[in-house]
Amino acid sequence: MSVRAVTGWGIVTAAFLTFAVSAGLMHSYPVFFVAFLAEFGWGRAQASLAYSGSQLLTGASSPVVGMLVDRVGPRRLVLMGGILLALGLALSARVSALWHLIVLYGVVMTVGANCLGLVGWSRGTSSPSGGSCWPSCSRPTASGGRPRCRSCSS
Repeated sequence: MSVRAVTGWGIVTAAFLTFAVSAGLMHSYPVFFVAFLAEFGWGRAQASLAYSGSQLLTGASSPVVGMLVDRVGPRRLVLMGGILLALGLALSARVSALWHLIVLYGVVMTVGANCLGLVGWSRGTSSPSGGSCWPSCSRPTASGGRPRCRSCSS
């Protein structure tokens, strides 16, 4: 196996783990939903604001994150996303009002997770469909398809 192929698989593994952690943190909100209701006495609609805002911001910030990948670079964006996600998660332990939860989960953690998730699979870093570091005949293998070139198929 060539060094380039090993590097490609390492990048795919790192991107997968990064995306899995950020998605796991962001989509665990329903686990804590009942605890929010009991602890703070909020109604269901109020407690759902942070998650709803998060989903809206994810869609709205995706094009911006895509432009930032091209301008700032994926390494810096992954670092920024990881810092934002960790900061938002750490400060979430201090939530005492609804607006704290909306700002921390709905904005800070969402932007961080969006940077991690979108950059991890962006073109030029590890995308099996277009990653510049990935051998062309291994791209379909990484995405679950079959190799298309004769030199890679056996």
